[in-house]
Parts: sequence; structure tokens; C-alpha cells
Amino acid sequence: MTDAQSAPSTPSPERPALPDVLETLLASRYEPGHTAFLVRIADNIQPDADGCRIDALPEAFGWHPAWRLTDPREALEALTTAGVLPESWAQDERRLFAVDVRCLLCRGRKTMTRMMMPPESFGVADDTREWPVAIKTEEVPCGQCAGTGRVSGPFVCPGTIPDLVAWASLGRDAITRAEALARQVIVDAGARDEMGRLVERVWWRVEPVEYPLPEETYETPAQTDLRAMGVKLWRLSADAITLCVPPIGAP
Repeated sequence: MTDAQSAPSTPSPERPALPDVLETLLASRYEPGHTAFLVRIADNIQPDADGCRIDALPEAFGWHPAWRLTDPREALEALTTAGVLPESWAQDERRLFAVDVRCLLCRGRKTMTRMMMPPESFGVADDTREWPVAIKTEEVPCGQCAGTGRVSGPFVCPGTIPDLVAWASLGRDAITRAEALARQVIVDAGARDEMGRLVERVWWRVEPVEYPLPEETYETPAQTDLRAMGVKLWRLSADAITLCVPPIGAP
């Protein structure tokens, strides 16, 4: 059996809330409700930092309305105010988002400068250590970010508007189900925090979901259901379980 035949696959996630999300967040020239209509019939939707391209022939091609808001926190609040997402979600500390930010220790340089100490016998005369004029140094990978220059921190909302759209467009029902399945994975694994309690916090991150899994990887029924939704179990730790959903337009 070939790898393609034996390895599990994952579908692209359904995004039933995408019309309402973009209706709420895009500055539209159309009357209320028409943006959502165009999204439903669109052949191509591609959010970016400035707005979202929508190709919906015959009415729109290359239409690129801008975001109404540029702050993801304000955009999340707009979605809860509009009823696209429950208002309680804006304050739920059990749900956080893993956002990549610049490492503060190396300041994004990926490396740290380490001094190379001279041998103990070097420069010792009459019990007085004489240091060389130039102390040698070497660059080593930063231990905080593992040499990537970035670290993932928990935030109350996604780091960008396109990431917010990718997550929120799953819809409240799918998000709620995915988080319930994630907590079932926690129960199955018996993952507990430092106080001995079952881990409850769910982190979300937005980036391409890489499948298939290796053949030897065992999936619990909850993990299989997550994969069928197009959501990847990214990591399980003593702090949280992290779920990954692909950005809109990702292959």
C-alpha cells in the first residue's frame, strides 16, 4: 500500500460564517447584506493585510474592499456585537490564540553573543590575571526562541485580521465542537497541569495544516473527528491544547 493510500487525509474546513464575518468587517459600497451575498457566490476570496479580494462574477471581479477596522481586538468585538460570535467569547480566558511575535531576548536576531573565556592558565602571573586585549566571542542560537527569532505568545485574539477571519469563519458551532473534541483528547490522554487538574485551556493558531500523518501515528476517535473538520491537533502540553486551522486560500 502506498503512502498516499494509507495515510489519513484532511479536507479543507467548511466556513459557513464567512459571509457574515466579511459583511461585518469589510467597508462595502453595497447596501447591507450584499457583501454577504457576493461572498456566497464568489469563486475566489483572498483576505490580506489591507482588505479582501472577492471575485464573484458577473457582479464583481478583482473587488478589494478595505477592512473597517485594523485592530484585531476591535474586529473581534465587532463580530461579537453583531452576533456573528457569542459575546461571552470575548472574555473567555479558556480560549487564547498563539500569535508569533518577535523574541524579546534576542530581539529577533535569532542568535545571542557568547563570550569565549580564555584557558585558566592564560595570563596568570604573580597571582594576577591579565585579560587579553580582545576577548573572543561566538554567536549561538537563542535559547528562548530556539534560533527562530519568533516566539508564540497567548493573546485574547488572533494577531491579524486575516487570521481572525480564518478562525471566526468556521462558525460558532464548529469552533465549539472542535474545542469539545480537543478537551476529549485531553481526557483520553490524561493531560494535567501542575496542580493535577485536567488541562482546560485551548489555544488556536492559524497556519497551513500539514497532513498526511505518518502511518505509525495513532489517532483517538476525537483526533480523527478533528481532522475530518479540517482542524489539526498541533500540540498538547501541561498548559494548553493547541488547535491549528489553515488560512483562507491556503492549499
